[in-house]
Amino acid sequence: MSDTLRGCLLATAATALLIGCVYASATPLEGPDGQPGWFWIWCKTEKRNCERKSEEVCPHGYVLADVNENAGASFSAYKSAYVTPAYRGYMVIKCRGTAADVADGGDDGG
Repeated sequence: MSDTLRGCLLATAATALLIGCVYASATPLEGPDGQPGWFWIWCKTEKRNCERKSEEVCPHGYVLADVNENAGASFSAYKSAYVTPAYRGYMVIKCRGTAADVADGGDDGG
């Protein structure tokens, strides 16, 4: 295998691992009042990751406008059976304070 191909495969694997480690993200959105400070918070693994990200982007607190959670279990059968908890959720929030008080969102590498 050539060094170039090996390098590309290594870079691809590292990128996939980094993306898999993101536990929460915040995306700004336009709320019904048309004002800045609205965010769509997505998280996985546990609900607390959504709450942490919300506190990070809204340091002066926030109002919860909507929430949706999907908690369950995933099953994998590799040499034996494993059942692991699975969580995916989102929140739509409105930050308290002025637009200058709001962070920019982004991903949390957990």
